[in-house]
Amino acid sequence: MSLGRPRFSIIPADAVTDPALEGRDLQVLALLGRHTDNRGWCCRSQVKMSREISCGRATVQRSIARLVAAGYLEHRPINRENGGDAAHEYRVVLDRPDAATIPDEKTATVEAVEAAEGGAHQRAGVPTQDGQGVPTHGRAPMLTTPVKRHRESARDDEEEFERARRAWPSGFADSRQDALTAWLALSPDDRREAALEIDRFAATNKAIGRKLICGFVAYLREQRWKALPVRPKPVEAESANLLPVEASLKKPTRFMLSRPDLFPDRVADGGQGAAP
Repeated sequence: MSLGRPRFSIIPADAVTDPALEGRDLQVLALLGRHTDNRGWCCRSQVKMSREISCGRATVQRSIARLVAAGYLEHRPINRENGGDAAHEYRVVLDRPDAATIPDEKTATVEAVEAAEGGAHQRAGVPTQDGQGVPTHGRAPMLTTPVKRHRESARDDEEEFERARRAWPSGFADSRQDALTAWLALSPDDRREAALEIDRFAATNKAIGRKLICGFVAYLREQRWKALPVRPKPVEAESANLLPVEASLKKPTRFMLSRPDLFPDRVADGGQGAAP
């Protein structure tokens, strides 16, 4: 029954991604939550529900059946004293026992840290409240779970892929999924090199008169950046400066010739080639 005031419609988190449910099923869950009383139950006619969400009564019945079978909804009949058709009450199941028994990521991390600290104190033979006995060597307790590290690594790979895809002249012409598959098939070094060579690859094709270049998927699958000419090695500063220094040497001046002791490197020939 409706209490005449705004209410929150809560949908179980597992129901959002459950492949056994359909979109209409989530709408029915939200509608039941909208009319839930303080006891957590909703007594609502299926005809009224079908009108509210603009569908047939049979559609509502099928949604309720799927929700009950999946464990997200429970119902019970209400027998009328006058002998009329029995009504039904519905309750959205938010306290599923299987979800409550699974520790979340934060709880698992805290327990792992506590176990590591407890083991360290037991080995040292010092009570934990003393604040002593913690070893200063060895690996620190792992604060990031393997699942979280894998998820963060996958997110970083996809962000790097999106940057390379945006840099490609026609990156959005290809299938994103095909391009991502080709990207993930590369090694981390090849990914960095492929992203770094995009501008040079496009410029090289433009320089030889090509108006259109290959797609991003072909660039990654065939590793076409490896066919580019080798980048010229930068000239070392010391070798580059040798010629100007040697060319700048001039004949010794009269003063240098008069004081060869001060300029032995310039008048080593004994004064030959004196300045006029």
